Amino acid sequence: MSRLNPIFIAACTLALTGCATLKTSQDAYQNQAYQAENISEQDRTVLQNQQQLNAASALIQANNLSDAKIYADTIDTSGLSPADLSTLHLLQTQVSLGLSETPQALKHLLLIQPTLLAATDKATYFRSRATVYTLTGKTLESAKARVALQPLLTDARQQLDNKTAILDGLRLLPVQALQTSESDELSGWMALAKLFKLSPQLTNTDANLTQWQTHFPKHSANGDFLATYLLNRQKTPTTIAVFLPESGEYVLAAKAVKAGFMAAYKQTKQTGTVPTVHFYDSAITDPLTLYHKAVNEGAGLIIGPLNKEQVEQLAKVNTLDIPVLTLNHIPGLNKANLYQFALSPIDEAEQITHQAVKDGHKKALVLIPKTELGDRMQSYFKIALQKNGGTLLKAKQYSPDNTNYTPMLKELLNITESEKRYTQLKRFMPTLQFTPRKRQDVDALFITAYPQNAKAIQAQLQALSKTHNIPIYATPQIYTGIDSTTTNDLNAITFCDVPWVFKAAYPGNLSQEALATTWKPFPEVYMRLVAMGIDAYNLVPHLSQLGKTPYQGATGKLRLTDENRIQRQLVCAKFNHALPQLLQGD
Repeated sequence: MSRLNPIFIAACTLALTGCATLKTSQDAYQNQAYQAENISEQDRTVLQNQQQLNAASALIQANNLSDAKIYADTIDTSGLSPADLSTLHLLQTQVSLGLSETPQALKHLLLIQPTLLAATDKATYFRSRATVYTLTGKTLESAKARVALQPLLTDARQQLDNKTAILDGLRLLPVQALQTSESDELSGWMALAKLFKLSPQLTNTDANLTQWQTHFPKHSANGDFLATYLLNRQKTPTTIAVFLPESGEYVLAAKAVKAGFMAAYKQTKQTGTVPTVHFYDSAITDPLTLYHKAVNEGAGLIIGPLNKEQVEQLAKVNTLDIPVLTLNHIPGLNKANLYQFALSPIDEAEQITHQAVKDGHKKALVLIPKTELGDRMQSYFKIALQKNGGTLLKAKQYSPDNTNYTPMLKELLNITESEKRYTQLKRFMPTLQFTPRKRQDVDALFITAYPQNAKAIQAQLQALSKTHNIPIYATPQIYTGIDSTTTNDLNAITFCDVPWVFKAAYPGNLSQEALATTWKPFPEVYMRLVAMGIDAYNLVPHLSQLGKTPYQGATGKLRLTDENRIQRQLVCAKFNHALPQLLQGD
């Protein structure tokens, strides 16, 4: 970088005054940079780039990611020094992470030279690196980044949280991946994680732990952290009670959940100690009685019930002495120690709406079935569109048994009104020629439909919209979860679904492919409940931290809301004829 004159230095100083005075600072930059007679062209370019870097940084701090992206993406990289170029890629990494564009975040991350970053940016770099590698399933790489981050943290709470994340992350790895003969910091964490894998109820008097402390005497986990971590881990239940019906209306759904739960349980049992699990039949005993029975029999955690009525009954307990992870969700219900986990259509509406707005489609029509679910979906779509900056223009309902959607589509597109006007005018002008006119303010159509219904809706919409192709966005009902090249041609329809149904999004020993013999006995409509059962078991050690540290599960990236509801972030795909292809950034 060339030596800069005082005017340039003064302008750069103004950039540090913060986002509250961003507009004023930018005016000052321009006034000083462009009115100065002695500023060189090279200095002017450097100044402009520095302005945009600082503006992007301030906008990120203000959580205005879309504008930050504009500033960052329009910087002329040819005029940046290597250090500033690394700063730019760091900003772009943060923006991409904030917009859930993980592949783009990884692309920018790999272009950063961390040794060139300012000291204050290095912590951001390693924190971003840890997040990216967690999202891409590279647990060991994420742990390495957090180990590098640890000495850069000065806040005691952040240090504790980072150490916890290192150990919790490494404990997700199989025992064989934690084998190490080294004595460095990372190896110490790996050896400690292995101890917890082999003995989840590890105590500070365990001989193996004493041996670890002797081998790693100066390790950062020694001392207060390990004592705190052991104390918190004592809260992990040694006995789990599961409330599921063994007969009645919900029995098949319960069997699918149980199949996924037991698959995850058996997988954990292969690599370490597992809690004792007791199943209780919620079809013959009310949940309040079951709750007290389970507590008296030593349960440290309850999973269930499955249906809403029983969740509401259980919530009437004055104080829940042990945590409960329900398998359904009651909107508006918020009770201490009650975690609500469900395949909620609220998440489905939120995710597909977010994807549509991300694609530039903000004005939407909605076509949903004339059912109880359809009524709720219309409300969820409206709320989600407003939340994402979009607008619901019009909604119509169809009968699930009907195959003629043209009347509803005509009303949505205002073609019916156009035809009525033509009929009225033809009385006075018999020779009048008519070409149906549809509304031009529509960006997208949202649908909730099963594959055959969706195929008919798409074909009839295309027949009515030959000159203006309206993109279709759908909820998970559109996908059976099984790829087929011979049926259900749903080309170009976008939908969001649980990661488990996509081979690339949820690989491993609990993937859909690996558990084929587990889910194939169930009707396709129950398939995703197997994934829910997997998460119901795997979430147990993460519940207490789920509000701060999301969990990458089979049903989505899971996080805890302020209402103790477990919210799912799905992955989105677009059909290429019958086969879904994952979209970038999901």
